[in-house]
This record gives sequence, structure tokens and C-alpha cells, in this order.
Amino acid sequence: MTLEDLTDRRLLPAVRRCISFSGRLEDLSQRVAWTMAFLRTRVDTALSQQNRDLLKSMDRRTQLQLRLQEIVEGLSVVAISYYLLSIVGYILRGVEHEIALSHDLAVAIVAPVVFLALWLIKYRIWQGLSDRGWPTQTQASPDRRYQESKKKLPILPFRQNRQPYPTRHDQKLKCARAPMVRGRPRKTMSPGST
Repeated sequence: MTLEDLTDRRLLPAVRRCISFSGRLEDLSQRVAWTMAFLRTRVDTALSQQNRDLLKSMDRRTQLQLRLQEIVEGLSVVAISYYLLSIVGYILRGVEHEIALSHDLAVAIVAPVVFLALWLIKYRIWQGLSDRGWPTQTQASPDRRYQESKKKLPILPFRQNRQPYPTRHDQKLKCARAPMVRGRPRKTMSPGST
């Protein structure tokens, strides 16, 4: 029995055990990596669900604030109309003897005009704000934003009717086909290059 046979008989089981153990460690590390990736995916999914719920509640609050703002604006149109009509009433009392209409009839005729004028002013202000990018109720609705997000963006024709980028293999072939000048390949311009 030689020294080599002795060391093979004594050390070969230990080497096999080390190889087996390292294989098991690699398998365990791969499983741990998969478990970590799975847990990371679950955490990301939970965070995205929380963000979605938060955005939904913020969208709902924004809708309520916008509706409340429109109600307040409508009430302010009524209040301003009331004050303007009282001012017009004072003016008509001063000139009541010079016009052929009674005070109450003149105020009744002027009331719809004042109310309509204020409503049109409010509408024009809203139009101006929506043209500058401020959301109105129809623009801020979640259904409309969802429909706009579903619109497809145009696909730009990137590198259309062009040769693809050359690879190293193409360049080697090009050099191999190039005519030789003094033992070196001559640089030639290919038809597709600029």
C-alpha cells in the first residue's frame, strides 16, 4: 500500500463530504434567496395596495372639496346678486319719479339680468382656470382620468428604415471581406453607414 492509496482511502470520504456539504450550502443559499425575493414581492405588493388605497381616499377627498367649492361659489353668486340688487334698488328709488316703472317692477326686471351676468362671470373665471391647468369637476373625476390613461401613446418610428447597430461579428466579417492594402485591411464605407 502506497502513501497515495492511503491518503486517497483516508481523505476521499472527507473530500466527498465537503463537496456534498458545499452543494447543500449552495442549495440552501439559493432557497433563502428565493424566499427573500418572495417576501420582498409580498412587501412591495402590500405597499402598492396601501398606496392605491391612499390615492383613492385622496381622490375622494379632492372630489368632495371640489363639489363643496362649487356649492360655495354658487351661494356666493346668490349673495352677490342679493347685494347688487339692493344697490340697484337704492339707485332706482332715487330715480323712481323719473321713470315710468314702479320700484318693485324695475327691480324684478333687473334681477334676472344681474343674476345671469354674475353666473356668466363665474363661468368665464372657471374657463380661464381650466385653460391654465386648474382642474374643474369634470377634469378631476377619476373616471375621466382612467379613460385618459387608457389612451395609447403614439409609437414613434425609432430607427425606422435603418440598419441595426453593427455587432463585433459584423465588423470582423467586414474586415475579412475588405481588400488588403500593404498587408492591412483597407477601411471602406459600407452602404448603410453614415
